[in-house]
Amino acid sequence: MIRTQITEQYSVSEQITLDDLNTLAAAGISLIVCNRPDKEEENQLAFADIAQRAQELNIKAVHIPFAGGQMQASDVTSFKQAIKGADKIHGYCRTGKRASSIWEAANTEV
Repeated sequence: MIRTQITEQYSVSEQITLDDLNTLAAAGISLIVCNRPDKEEENQLAFADIAQRAQELNIKAVHIPFAGGQMQASDVTSFKQAIKGADKIHGYCRTGKRASSIWEAANTEV
């Protein structure tokens, strides 16, 4: 996993593995947000598997999936609700771009 720090509170990466969750837990991540639809790619780890391991590590996991370039206002609203009050957040998708874009959209004044 190549973790890119967007702010002190938020980092992003490509698809994470179960082992990456240990690294994220050690870094103090309290919330993981997945922006990837399940089965987007062959052999992709299912969100349910990530969520189960995250729960074992006391990390909340939220799934807000959307295809690349197809983020909707409802996705941004769901993201804002999910991150409200969270301390350290990590978002992931296939490359990190959607996870970065949704953060930017949620933090842009309209």
